[in-house]
Amino acid sequence: MATIFDQDPEGMAPPGAPKVWVIPASFGMTPDPARAILDASPQVELFDEEVWDVPKTWVDPLVTPPALSPAALTAQLAALPPGEMPIVLGADERCLAPLVAHVPGASILYLAARPRLAAGSVGDVVGDVVADGRRVVAGALRDLTAADAAAMATAPASYTPFMARDRTEATPAQMAMELGAGPVVIGLDVAALDGAIMPATPAPAPGGLSWGEIMDILRATTADRPLLGVALFGLAPQSGNHAADFLVAKLAYKILTYGRLKKAA
Repeated sequence: MATIFDQDPEGMAPPGAPKVWVIPASFGMTPDPARAILDASPQVELFDEEVWDVPKTWVDPLVTPPALSPAALTAQLAALPPGEMPIVLGADERCLAPLVAHVPGASILYLAARPRLAAGSVGDVVGDVVADGRRVVAGALRDLTAADAAAMATAPASYTPFMARDRTEATPAQMAMELGAGPVVIGLDVAALDGAIMPATPAPAPGGLSWGEIMDILRATTADRPLLGVALFGLAPQSGNHAADFLVAKLAYKILTYGRLKKAA
């Protein structure tokens, strides 16, 4: 196994550090989004200017063999040692359902342009989770189908949507409050980001989150509750657009930083 980030000896985790399992789960998509993220990750600086330290000295991120299907991803998650956090690098929403099933009882923060709430929609795991009564907070929404809009109108109280246009209501603090006090899983479609900074996705939409806004949401989400898993998906690698691959690699590292910062303090 290899670490996800740079093999800088000064940044290597000490013996016994908690492990984070990075699971590539592109499910055969080409170009391979997980491979693009992993190829870009050695260029992510280990030093984090926000915490003024090298968070990788607190945790040991390891890359597993690729999961070739949702069933294979389910099996890999089941084989992880108890209490160790997975970060799934997926092609699309299909990578989220196995992760959600792996951590029963956790609330879900779902950041995406599309709600994926209507039954029969691609990746409608969000609807399945809501139907089970689990708390779901969805943010950055702005690209809805008519079926999604109808499903949102009749969704139970456990589902809290925040439209991207409602910046005054969709604050990081409000999203964190709606998640409750228990553990959380993050499902993050990179289309949640504005198309101006993340065009390498199948349906880039204007009006999405800036880098600073998504950092504020992730920081607030992980400040007072355990982060049990992350599904990071939606990258569609573009030839010549290395910036998008790097952005998602940096995003993975920042989630790792926020998710383990409190435990390491």
